[in-house]
Amino acid sequence: MAVRAAHQLAVDFPDGVSVAELSGLRDAEFLPNTVASAVGLPEVASTEPMDQLIDHFSDKHALLVLDTCEHLVEAMAMFVDILLSHSAGLVFLLTSRQPVALPGEFVLPIPPMPSPDADANEQDNDALALFVSRAKAALPSFSLTEENRSEVIALCRRLDGIPLAIELAAVRLRTMPLEQILGRLDDRFRLLAGVRTAQARHHT
Repeated sequence: MAVRAAHQLAVDFPDGVSVAELSGLRDAEFLPNTVASAVGLPEVASTEPMDQLIDHFSDKHALLVLDTCEHLVEAMAMFVDILLSHSAGLVFLLTSRQPVALPGEFVLPIPPMPSPDADANEQDNDALALFVSRAKAALPSFSLTEENRSEVIALCRRLDGIPLAIELAAVRLRTMPLEQILGRLDDRFRLLAGVRTAQARHHT
C-alpha cells in the first residue's frame, strides 16, 4: 500500500520518490548506508552516508518511503528527525507495527480487509477479490463459481481478512485442492509457513 501510494503521489514530488526496504537490516548503525544506497547515492570513502543524505535532501522536495521500521524504531526516530531538521521539502512515509512518535507524525492504521458475507462476490469484497486474483496467478484454471464460493468465503473468514495470509493460501492451490486447504487451516501457521518467500518478516 505504501509503494502504491508513493507511485500515485510521485507527481507531487519533483525531486523524486525513493523506497528503502529495511526488513533485512539488523544493525541500526547501517541505516544511513541502506537508505543512501536505496536513494542511489554513490559510496564516498571520505564522506559519511548520513552527511551524504543531509546534503542530498537539503534542497529537495522528495518522498522517502522506509518499509518495515518497527525493529529499528528508536534509531529511525533519530534518523528521521535529523533529516527533517535539514530539509524543508522532505516527506517520509514509514511502514511499521508501531509509531515512531515524532512531532508532526500522522498514523494511519491499516485494518484487515472486511470478511465476506455469505452472498459476497469478488466485485464487492476485497478479501475475495485478492484471493481470486492470486489463485488465478497460481492456478490459471481457477475461477470463483457457485460450487466453490462458500469454501472461498469460509477460507477468507478463517484467515481474518489478512492480505498476506490470503495470498499464501491461494498459492497452495498449486499443490492441493481448495477443500484440503480449508480443512488444514486448523494448523494454519504450519500450512502457510511452508510457502517460500524472500521477505523474512513474512515468515513471522
